[in-house]
Amino acid sequence: MMDVIGSSGTQSGAVVRGIMESKLALELFEDAKKSDEAYATWSEHIDALASFVTDYEFLQGKNKFTQQDIARKIGTTQSAISRMVNLKGKPNYDLLQRVSAAVGGELLVTPLGKYSVTLPYDLIDVVDMVAKRKNIGVSELLLDIVRSYFDA
Repeated sequence: MMDVIGSSGTQSGAVVRGIMESKLALELFEDAKKSDEAYATWSEHIDALASFVTDYEFLQGKNKFTQQDIARKIGTTQSAISRMVNLKGKPNYDLLQRVSAAVGGELLVTPLGKYSVTLPYDLIDVVDMVAKRKNIGVSELLLDIVRSYFDA
């Protein structure tokens, strides 16, 4: 391993150095969150918005929508969608709700966030299929699964 890290001419050495630098950067960000309240607040906002954008991009790709398609559906500009996707500014609740609906999603805002779970993308189609087969909604299916786990 020392050879890989030490050999500046190898691609794997560059990858390992990049990972180490990324880890160091993440540690610095975590330290900053603990020592700087304003940074911690900003980071929470950006983390939540980045999570929204990741889910938005999944649904956008799944449904083969362009930013222009979404902008047209909700009565805004493609540049407004681009600003949101690139984490520029602070989109309001109404915009996030309309964007969610435009890509076939549903915006959920709750103070019980630690009790809410977003399914991994690879399970979404399976859960949709099972709910449809049982003729129930996805929320009902997931609640049934959680209840059966704790009742067992």
